[in-house]
Amino acid sequence: LEYPVRCFVFELGSDPHELAKEVSMACNVLERQNIPYNLLIVDCGARVFLFPNKFDENKQKKVIPEDVLDTQVNPACFEIGGHMVMKREEDYKHVSEGKIFELLSYASLSEEEFAKVEQDLFSAAAENDSGVVESN
Repeated sequence: LEYPVRCFVFELGSDPHELAKEVSMACNVLERQNIPYNLLIVDCGARVFLFPNKFDENKQKKVIPEDVLDTQVNPACFEIGGHMVMKREEDYKHVSEGKIFELLSYASLSEEEFAKVEQDLFSAAAENDSGVVESN
């Protein structure tokens, strides 16, 4: 599946407390690395999407084009999850999948950054002798 934002997906096994523990551990790893993130909890809590989010970092580094910033959309869990609210009529009239993907791509970690975080999460999970984290 091609999607512009890399994320981690946690799925409920037999114990909701174990799921909560795994998600919490992952959030703690990101917090220690000063990486902002968003959580999207779906399927009555049986699946959790963890989106490391670097949109604000990219905004501060001035790597986001002005036309993307002009939309006034700061992608968080709802936008990344597919609920896009266009704030200006002109953006609404000219929205396309390509433009949405471009906007969302600035929230995503690079492949290298994601691979490092993924390794850190698996290492933390192994240290905690806990379950498995799946990445997307």
